[in-house]
Amino acid sequence: MSHLIDPCLRATKIAHGIRRGIDGLSPMSGLVPELRILIQEQKNVFTSMKRAAFEKDEAAKHLAIYAKTEGPDIADTLSKLSILIQKSADVERAYSDSVGQSREYFKEIRAAEDENYSVRKRKLDLEQKLALEKAHHHSSTASVASDKASSARGPELHPELHPELKVFRQETMLVENDLEDAKRKKIKQATLEQLEALERWGKEMVVIAHYGRQVMAELDDTPTPAGIYVDDRHATYDGTDKFSLTWKKKVPRLQKH
Repeated sequence: MSHLIDPCLRATKIAHGIRRGIDGLSPMSGLVPELRILIQEQKNVFTSMKRAAFEKDEAAKHLAIYAKTEGPDIADTLSKLSILIQKSADVERAYSDSVGQSREYFKEIRAAEDENYSVRKRKLDLEQKLALEKAHHHSSTASVASDKASSARGPELHPELHPELKVFRQETMLVENDLEDAKRKKIKQATLEQLEALERWGKEMVVIAHYGRQVMAELDDTPTPAGIYVDDRHATYDGTDKFSLTWKKKVPRLQKH
């Protein structure tokens, strides 16, 4: 099947690459285009998980339909298994919602970055100007003596740049501090909420797998003894009655009404 899957993966990678390029070249990408690309990728994850949950539901429905065409043992075990698969789809949807919520936090960070774009741009321009001036100063030093004097007293930059940068930092300190503090708070909140959702996902999947094993344990797959017709053998299946009480007591939340 690899020859069928690989083209799909390649197409997905190409599509993602195009979207990343568009986001990076967008005039709205600002100073942090990587953040916009991250938000787009989170949307891809969210959409894929929702789609996977939908496909699981559809597969479970058709598994239940198929179960009705089989003998009592297969019909009973597969119908129960279809309920478990539907429950796993619900768990997937719940986790995808946490991915979507995490994305919302990053979108809030992006909005805050956009609001402070002009401030960040001025700061970047000043820092780049200082860096260029420093590089120019070092390249224009002609003698060892001047090099020693320069290293003793530090790089000589335009005198007006230092106070300008100092004033700029004083003017923007409150805005910058608020933005950076809020950014860290939102990143931590987004991550912790998603990790908690992942932990719930894991625990619920373990429960589903556990009851799935119990259900399938009722399906006898040993060879039919000689002289016994297979339909007569499985017509005496008692798993429905034996397991129904446990099913109703332990996993009522897995049943869909």
